[in-house]
Amino acid sequence: MGIALISQTLSTTAISKRCTYYSTGEEFFEKIVTALDHVQFQLLKLETRQTYQEPETSDYDALRAGDIALGLTRIATNAGNEKEFHQKLRQRGVDYIRCRPVRKPLTQYLAFEMLYYLFNEREGQRILCCDWDETKTIFDQSAQHDFMVLDQHIGFIHDYDDAGLIRGGWVTESLQDITELQTIFSSIKSHCKPFTFFLSEENAK
Repeated sequence: MGIALISQTLSTTAISKRCTYYSTGEEFFEKIVTALDHVQFQLLKLETRQTYQEPETSDYDALRAGDIALGLTRIATNAGNEKEFHQKLRQRGVDYIRCRPVRKPLTQYLAFEMLYYLFNEREGQRILCCDWDETKTIFDQSAQHDFMVLDQHIGFIHDYDDAGLIRGGWVTESLQDITELQTIFSSIKSHCKPFTFFLSEENAK
């Protein structure tokens, strides 16, 4: 069963047309890193894809190659490297909420990402997932890109190619754009469950 579309005017594609575009992943992520130093209250992150290309991701590469022990060790190490970032967010009282749709069965990438989420959850992230089949309409017609919203201050819309490799993204400080992104996020969040529900389903097979 699908969900009703929020509004024909609310889509990440429509919003992106009003934003500033950064044409490389390096430029785009540099803007995100700078903005994260200033987030005070809430960080919303929507991930829409089931697979991403992440060059030089040694933990995922090890798991793909079948070296489970090495992959898990590297996940723990990489997650540990982010402890300072999460600690700063906790000290400021930032509510970090991450949402994503899940298609079944899980892709190899998403199964890996769920393991990473276990560490992120311990660091204070609230990680929620929804069933793709039940929310397909909103992702087809409204949430067409990954995005992040930091407070009421700034929004980032990610531009991935068909293979899942970042190629740049859009940045906005418009209150209208930010409010529309928050509306899309809120609609998705209302259909979500904790990610551990989907992880436990996968492990039970």
